[in-house]
Amino acid sequence: MWAKTDMVERVEALFRASRPGPIRGWAHAPAEAAEPALQALFEYDPATATLSWSDPQIAARLLAGAPNASVSRAAFDAQIVGGDVAARTLAFGGDVQNYACEYLIARGDAEPQWIEERGGWVGAGAGRRLIGVIRSIEAQKRRETHLAWLAENDELTGVMNRAQMRVRLDETLKDARAAKRSGAYLLAGVDDVGAINADFGFDVADEVIVECSRRIKAVLGPDDLVGRVAGTKFGIVLTDADSARVRDVCVKLLNTVRESVIDTQRGGVASSLSIGAVETPSVADSAHKAMACAEAALDQAKRLGRSSWSSFSEKTETVTARRRNTHMSDVILTALNERRVRLAFQPIVADLGESPTKFECLIRMRAEDGREVPAPEFIPVAEKLGLVHLLDRRVL
Repeated sequence: MWAKTDMVERVEALFRASRPGPIRGWAHAPAEAAEPALQALFEYDPATATLSWSDPQIAARLLAGAPNASVSRAAFDAQIVGGDVAARTLAFGGDVQNYACEYLIARGDAEPQWIEERGGWVGAGAGRRLIGVIRSIEAQKRRETHLAWLAENDELTGVMNRAQMRVRLDETLKDARAAKRSGAYLLAGVDDVGAINADFGFDVADEVIVECSRRIKAVLGPDDLVGRVAGTKFGIVLTDADSARVRDVCVKLLNTVRESVIDTQRGGVASSLSIGAVETPSVADSAHKAMACAEAALDQAKRLGRSSWSSFSEKTETVTARRRNTHMSDVILTALNERRVRLAFQPIVADLGESPTKFECLIRMRAEDGREVPAPEFIPVAEKLGLVHLLDRRVL
């Protein structure tokens, strides 16, 4: 076996050409810096088909085995249980000069681990050797797996996110049309989460949302889907459902959330759902339309009160509360800028026939067409959107 210093020099010379700059963790780093990185250098002798480790202790830690100075290629290859090792096989056979690959290696009773291996041939004739390095990339693979999971799932609840729900809903609608099967899309909103935030804090509100997602999943069938499509809203796909099943599922969902309090770190919290439903694909034949119709139905359900549900129909108002609020916000701000907000003075008298002693000041707003906008139409919206202080400042 080559001396460790010779091996390091050969490896550095080999990889410096393909990877400019210092080799991370190799350039004569102290042993205590190399060990946490879990990377081990080896040389492969084609004559004996043996891999010899520069530091058997580090190799043993990496492979979760006993420290051995060398291992046969066949024994090492037998530990590889996944990944793409085609480039490695070609290199060990002498068909390519350099290689790099990633594979999953078995580690006895320990968990398998992802390994990155890089290497190349040095020398000539009888002294020709393949010099390589293996290092653990388990943490990197876990991060990649987690990021891939986050691309399709909601981190808080573990159910699908909005983007994935839209994709799966489109797929379900396509299958339903092909099979001439009916289904439904439901939008369930947790009621008054803002009040829970204010009274108990955001952490407790998150606990309520998580528990609601669990209770929703418990009601659904194995082929149904659920995803968190907004902060307090869950999209639900019923893959095979007629009007009777839609009604039955909606009632069960309302009951499962409101019938028992949710245990949180701050104690029990009562919660409820409001649900908007739309039948698919008869009423809504695309994910975009289904989500819009369910949103309108949910808005209608909320106007009925907490823990209510509503099904989309021709009579359902398609302009949601959010859109109405957005429109009224524009109306209020434009009226303020154009000075169409004014005061009206209503006289206060003690008795009929007497002269006014006081006047009550009432705020009034004119629309662009000159029509007076009733206060009940814009004051509640202004309060909800935080625009009241602008109205106060204008009239004062």
